[in-house]
Amino acid sequence: MAQAPTVSMEAYKYYLQGNENQRKQYFEDARKDFEKAIELDPQFALAYYDLSSLNQRSGNRPAFREAITKARELSRIDTLFSI
Repeated sequence: MAQAPTVSMEAYKYYLQGNENQRKQYFEDARKDFEKAIELDPQFALAYYDLSSLNQRSGNRPAFREAITKARELSRIDTLFSI
């Protein structure tokens, strides 16, 4: 059985909303959603990963490195997060 990405249903709600906003190219809204998901569950590796993607897209290299590093630390599947 697959492990749930977060123990917080509220964090997951913000994560899904962030993915929807990212799909619609509402990048600032997506960033806020991912940050809220992380605030609600600081162990939410996928939220850090998707936040890192937004940071990379916007050219914010330091924020990208910080978020991807945190995603890697929290993730058991390190190979998905190669820099």
